[in-house]
Amino acid sequence: MEALSKEMGVVYLLDKPYKDESIDSIDLESLLTPKPKGVVLKQKEGYYNVGWSNQLHRIISKKAISADEVARFKAISKADLLLDVNWMLCGHQPAYAIELFSDDLLYFKTSFCFDCDTWINEVQGEFIRLHLNNTKLLDWLNSVIPLPK
Repeated sequence: MEALSKEMGVVYLLDKPYKDESIDSIDLESLLTPKPKGVVLKQKEGYYNVGWSNQLHRIISKKAISADEVARFKAISKADLLLDVNWMLCGHQPAYAIELFSDDLLYFKTSFCFDCDTWINEVQGEFIRLHLNNTKLLDWLNSVIPLPK
């Protein structure tokens, strides 16, 4: 019997946050305050918005992943993506992000910070930073798109 839906995903390898040259200093208050509902997230071709801080990160590389790889990610994420809130203040410097689709419908999107062990979840248009228990996730992501040396 054929599957009812086709799952696939995209893994992104991201660069440091894009700095708008017109901004001279970082507004720490804006980094610490969740974005209110209705705020339009910045978009720029070739960049990924992590949501939490509304910062753009240049996409270094991206790779489509199969349904089998999506299943592997889900198995790892059950242990590595915890649901307790993490308020570390490193600014969320992700190396990786992932998007999961069922047919063509995006149903999961997050980025990971392995500096402060957080991941981002969006709930009803608001972003929260949750604890990342990185036991296997970085190794799996690095096997999909290797980090540059």
